[in-house]
Amino acid sequence: MAVLSGKTRIAYGNRAELYDREDNALENLILKNISILKDKSIMVLNTDKILQLPEITDTQLLGFGLDGYAVASYYGALLKVDVGFIRTESKTHGTKKNVDGVIDAQKDICLFVEESKIDFALLTTKKYGLHIRYVYSFSSEERTLPKSGDIVLYPEYTLPKCCEENISEYVNYIYSDDGFLLSSGLKSNRYIETLPAANTYSLINYIIHKYQSFLESFDAFVGIGYGGIFFSVVSAIALSKRFFVFDAASTDSHKYHSTGSFLFFDDFISTGKNLGIANKFFHSDCQNGAIVLYAKENIKYDLADLRICSIIE
Repeated sequence: MAVLSGKTRIAYGNRAELYDREDNALENLILKNISILKDKSIMVLNTDKILQLPEITDTQLLGFGLDGYAVASYYGALLKVDVGFIRTESKTHGTKKNVDGVIDAQKDICLFVEESKIDFALLTTKKYGLHIRYVYSFSSEERTLPKSGDIVLYPEYTLPKCCEENISEYVNYIYSDDGFLLSSGLKSNRYIETLPAANTYSLINYIIHKYQSFLESFDAFVGIGYGGIFFSVVSAIALSKRFFVFDAASTDSHKYHSTGSFLFFDDFISTGKNLGIANKFFHSDCQNGAIVLYAKENIKYDLADLRICSIIE
């Protein structure tokens, strides 16, 4: 780790790059005891011991890409704070936001990014005017994942007590005369924005308390990227469940076979396509399920074989 004022040296491996900064110095810290294991369309966190929490104060957590977002979500769950993320590919529908979740561009940010993507991530954050104070980098590895057993070691974790929440207040209903292009390909003058809600820790904590019996009836949790990752990670740590991050956009004929049931997490069901893909990908001898913040009526894809819990009626 090297910290300079004015220009900041980001050092990792045998490389070092210089980036112009006119504000505070930036620190790069390498997460040596955590990595991402990737197996085609799925990824999991891998660690060989209980992780110490980073000393982060008054700094927001932001993940770059699905892998960075998964690590940011893990630390966000342990620190009991909100998180945000940056897409590595531009969003073409809805609000078209590439920086999403819970993030304030005017405040200092702790960025979680896979080590080979640091250059790209910092250039991207500069493009969006984000104030990066810390960079936490980690490694990744492609390998076949085991079918059972824990990969992530969880520290002792207690959910905070919570008060009754009006979940619908966290959802933004946005209107536009020009209309929004939906993921289904249709256009609508109204767009329901659920990603800020899906990345708000206090709300996720409340949902876990309220729907704990439903959550605990499944053996493993799957966060569908991007909308279900933080939701699934917090739930998995709170209830000591195995969890996966799933990229429905990059699936192939490969399937993950395992005993036990899977619960899929997402923020929103529009057509049901991603849930349908996930249910086919994660093959189980038991009935799988899904929990989402909001599900539209008249879903295009047949999800009848899933136990679905839609939180906002």
